[in-house]
Amino acid sequence: MRSMRAAIPYAVAVLALVAHGACAHAADYLIVTDRAYHFNRTRGYNEHNFGLGLEREFSSSLAGEFGFYRNSFYREPAYAWAIYTPWRAGDWSVGTDFGLVTGYGHPVAPWLTGLVTRDWSRFGVSVLFARDGVALQLKWKLEKKGPGPN
Repeated sequence: MRSMRAAIPYAVAVLALVAHGACAHAADYLIVTDRAYHFNRTRGYNEHNFGLGLEREFSSSLAGEFGFYRNSFYREPAYAWAIYTPWRAGDWSVGTDFGLVTGYGHPVAPWLTGLVTRDWSRFGVSVLFARDGVALQLKWKLEKKGPGPN
């Protein structure tokens, strides 16, 4: 049973990859998770949360993302979540991300945070707001290739 639970993050990653390739989309981004700031400054949390991921934008308010990062507890969880940003505040999109993550005391745990995000032509940023702190992600838009030989 333990090996089944250990396989869950890999199954989630495979499903995310399949969904990532099967859907029509507006843009793809390379995501670099960079930093976190924790409100409780005495706990010794890791605030250098390097990670990599891919985001696929389906519309102006819906995207999917999966990847990994080094979390506040010095573990390397994998994640897959949806990003829903129905509100606008100037050039910023405001909403939530929700999905699944590993590395927080359970084989797979639910994930829900608030976020604001902004995209420029080739670059973007996202700030995630969790109960105990905030995290920064940097985004680079990936080039779309047309049909035909590369």
